[in-house]
Amino acid sequence: PGSMALAEKRPMHYSDTDVNGHVNNTRYADFVCDALRLEGLPRSRFLSELQIGYTAESRAGDVLTLEVGEQGGQHFVKGVDEAGKTHFEAAAKFGEEIH
Repeated sequence: PGSMALAEKRPMHYSDTDVNGHVNNTRYADFVCDALRLEGLPRSRFLSELQIGYTAESRAGDVLTLEVGEQGGQHFVKGVDEAGKTHFEAAAKFGEEIH
């Protein structure tokens, strides 16, 4: 999207890392869900699609600025380090339960 808003600054912790000392790829899905504030979704809505592109490794001690945006019904999250380098980009879509 044309503009992204600050969601939070997220420190990378030791517990986020794998045996190689890099943030485990599954943790980025958690970061995306937290940045999009999924706990605030109505119970009738759910995350139906999630795509994450990894562009740089993150390690414990790094701090990523999580930015969010929306365009055409799709939600985006980007994680950027303190030097301005993008570490990941994600796109998410939501569905609705049919009653």
